[in-house]
Amino acid sequence: SRQHSEFALELLTESHFADGLRRLLPTDVVVASKFGFHGSEVAGRLHHELHECGIIYRPRSPYVICVMTRTDRSSPESLDELVGEISRIVWAQQTD
Repeated sequence: SRQHSEFALELLTESHFADGLRRLLPTDVVVASKFGFHGSEVAGRLHHELHECGIIYRPRSPYVICVMTRTDRSSPESLDELVGEISRIVWAQQTD
């Protein structure tokens, strides 16, 4: 229903995860997003995954973006930076 859809979007805009899609966007931009982080061992190496999808409410032209990342580096922080940089590039390419 429309009521449930609006409620779900409201919940997604209240996310406190600011290190991914929101990282390099203007602070006043509304973002409705969902992220997931996972670490696992594959063939004796630790792998980290960060995935985030969101609706970026750019004035007059909102858009959807999904970024899925994976690394076998010991520090997963580079994934936050990568998602943020991809989001910034997409934002910069949009026209109002």
